Amino acid sequence: MARLLANTLSGSGYLTRFVFSVEPVEGDILLPPFTGRVTKSIVANMDCMKPLWKMYRGKSRFKPVTFKALRDRGGRPLYKRDGGGKPLELRRNRPLFMEVTVYSPEALLLPCRGEEVNIGYGRVAVDPVEASIAKLETLSRESYDTITIRILTPMTISSKIMMPPVPPGSRVGRLLLGAREMYRLLPTPGYILAQALRQWLGVVNNIHADTMLHYYFGRIADLLLAEIDYRLRPETVLYGKDDNGNELKVRGVTGYIRLAVLDQGIKWAVSRLLGLAEYLGLGKSRSIGFGEVRILYE
Repeated sequence: MARLLANTLSGSGYLTRFVFSVEPVEGDILLPPFTGRVTKSIVANMDCMKPLWKMYRGKSRFKPVTFKALRDRGGRPLYKRDGGGKPLELRRNRPLFMEVTVYSPEALLLPCRGEEVNIGYGRVAVDPVEASIAKLETLSRESYDTITIRILTPMTISSKIMMPPVPPGSRVGRLLLGAREMYRLLPTPGYILAQALRQWLGVVNNIHADTMLHYYFGRIADLLLAEIDYRLRPETVLYGKDDNGNELKVRGVTGYIRLAVLDQGIKWAVSRLLGLAEYLGLGKSRSIGFGEVRILYE
């Protein structure tokens, strides 16, 4: 497994992070309940972001671009939970900040300047704050004992990511395929690492065919990583409305998980996978800001 993962995770490329300030041009603007949609709308209408938008609009199932939720000056991501809270607003002289991250095989240089764009909710002024770029090869590390995964926006990892390799036509295979898909509110190391590897395969290696590598690595991760602390809470957040005016809701988990690494041989692969997740997010709908994570090594 170690040799197979070394070959699988030997890809190269660049991870770029763009940060912009956002402020209304005229009056205050009411925002949708999950503000990753605002970031996406802004990028879709920015002249300098056309190459990045084209990458997002490509045919790849695993998008190499993530539009993160808007955040306030304190870095708090903004989204509305079900059952409470005031409507979210973008106010004059109180800018919010948006972050866009992207993986690309070649360095992505976009000479962005201040722009005014119409995003449907209103007209906004968008100004660059910072841009940074890192090589994919710099993500991994081997000198650490514990990992803390901080989940900043609701993370949704499908229970079916760890479906065992049984023939789909067998009785067990039919049972599993027909089971209702749910999202893990208590994600074990296996689910987290299986999801992270599946994303790596899709984004970096452009492998979209079914493969069981993520399942086997997930099973190993559950044996070689141990939870030593956690504080997780399920959250139901509002995403918008469907064509009939019904509220769309997403239920995921936020908080943190602290893991001890029980074997030196897995450290390189784990840090490499979580390094990509820190840029692009983790789980379903991470391309619009769900599953944003921060990784701390000690």
